[in-house]
Amino acid sequence: MKSAIEQILSGDATCENIEIPRETNKTSREAVKVYEKLKGMLNEKQKELLEKYLELDTIATKEIEEEYYKHGFKLGLMIGAEVFLG
Repeated sequence: MKSAIEQILSGDATCENIEIPRETNKTSREAVKVYEKLKGMLNEKQKELLEKYLELDTIATKEIEEEYYKHGFKLGLMIGAEVFLG
């Protein structure tokens, strides 16, 4: 297996290598079914409002996940440094 540095340099360090757990796939499929059912019950104005809500929620979730990622990455580096330096 390539080191983390080698993966980054070669462009292999992507999210495409991450396996999604079956339970997550199941939950995603169920969410799509619920979304489609809900959307079918709404008029055009309500659909637009739902789409705007989902867009804003997606942006907010992405921003939160990026902060968690950065924090976790920094914490991992600090743990590595602590182990290395004793």
